[in-house]
Amino acid sequence: MASLFRINPKVRRFSSKAGSLLLLFQKTSVVQLILPEARVMGTSGVAELVKWTVATVAGLGVYDTVAGATAITQLAPSSGSANVPATNGTNLTFVFQLLNYPDTPGSWTVTGLPTGLNHANAKNNTIDSVSGVPTQTGTFSVKVKAWAGSNYTGDSFSKTFTMVIDPPAVTAPTVTTPSRTSIAATSATLGGNVTIDGGGTITARGVVYSITTVNSNPTIGAANVTKLTSTGTTGVFTINVTGLAPGTGYSFKAYAINSAGTTYTSPVSSFTTLVAVPTVTTPTSAGIASTSATLGGSVTGVGGGTISERGIVYSVATVNSNPTIGAANVTKLTSTGTTGVFTINATGLAPGTGYSFKAYASNIAGTTYTSPVSSFFTLAAPVETFAIWQGAQFSVEQLADPATSGPTADPDGDGISNAKEYICGLLPLTAELEPIPAIAANAGQLSVSFTAKAASGPGYTGKTRHYALESTDHLVSGTWISPVGYEDIIASDQNVNYSGTQAGPTRFYHLRVWLTP
Repeated sequence: MASLFRINPKVRRFSSKAGSLLLLFQKTSVVQLILPEARVMGTSGVAELVKWTVATVAGLGVYDTVAGATAITQLAPSSGSANVPATNGTNLTFVFQLLNYPDTPGSWTVTGLPTGLNHANAKNNTIDSVSGVPTQTGTFSVKVKAWAGSNYTGDSFSKTFTMVIDPPAVTAPTVTTPSRTSIAATSATLGGNVTIDGGGTITARGVVYSITTVNSNPTIGAANVTKLTSTGTTGVFTINVTGLAPGTGYSFKAYAINSAGTTYTSPVSSFTTLVAVPTVTTPTSAGIASTSATLGGSVTGVGGGTISERGIVYSVATVNSNPTIGAANVTKLTSTGTTGVFTINATGLAPGTGYSFKAYASNIAGTTYTSPVSSFFTLAAPVETFAIWQGAQFSVEQLADPATSGPTADPDGDGISNAKEYICGLLPLTAELEPIPAIAANAGQLSVSFTAKAASGPGYTGKTRHYALESTDHLVSGTWISPVGYEDIIASDQNVNYSGTQAGPTRFYHLRVWLTP
């Protein structure tokens, strides 16, 4: 590049009121010479120049009326502007050019660049550039300078540009990999992966879910949709979901939110909770009598499955205080239906006895019992008396005559009083023998047999007839004793047989009969 201070012969004359003359010598498009104190000496037109100064004018400035002034101008990205727009994280190519100077710059310098940008330094070229990806945000004063020499020497011309680097535009996040694990009857672990934050801050992430049959495409704020949030921003996350319905299909999505909007995983994911055992509550006992009771409960939940059976189990408390299906000494009674309240009449119970019971329900997942164990006591059996037996055996007229129906009377003349007839289960108006065992002896072996007649019929409700086989060797002074196992035989109309060795030359046997209570 030639000297930037060679005086151009072109002269422009401007007159002022003070009579002074301002001469502007324009040597090139880069430098103008200003002689503010030049004056005209004499009349010959010869000018004597005194106290002249030289100034370098950057651009046109106040001298923009001078044609062909030197300038550095922007070609890209914003042609002709002193402002250079850019975005943090986005590639930028800033191109500028030296205009209105006949020579080519030997080198360029650019100062004030933000990090991430590099200066090309296009030597011996009127066009130079800066390129790269800015990694800062803000406003920067970038000074571009053209040098006459190739090594940043000689005369120079500069221009300052304002580079404004904006934050990158925020886009919606990216969410992938919806996950569902640890699926149980009422819970599951759901999650996803926020892989890109979109250039903005993740303000929320989590899952949304709904029962598929109610809403198969859950979104935040939609009807019947539950939203759960997770801490953190990007990366994998999981959330434990509870309170789900057993045996139910659910639809769900993972989501993430930033200032640009909300993103959901796609397509919609789904899972089905496991079937749970049913729910059974409110064990009930009512109508308790001496041998019966009305028992029940309420099936309040099917557990997501189908009720295959419901009912009650019970047992005598002293035998089994924790009755379950199939356990020893446990009775199971079933009821029709599935959910709701049910009752069952239990019969054949023992009077005055404590029972343990539970209501239960079963489905494919198993059986549920009410808890804790419930209990009840049957009423004591009504004690029927000789008077009730009398009323069943005699007419009204006979009942009015104690000689016929009284306890000591013997209306059938069989030698057995009415009281003994009642105890032995005989008929008071029909002559019968007392219960006498059949006895046989053979070669020193003795056999005894009889029928133990159960107590049943009017007058015997709640009573049990007992027999004892007793023997003695002397009717008057002897002691009556029973063989082992024959001291108290509870009658149920069974045949009783005894055999043993004859203890002496003489042995007497009889049956003792009594009622309880």
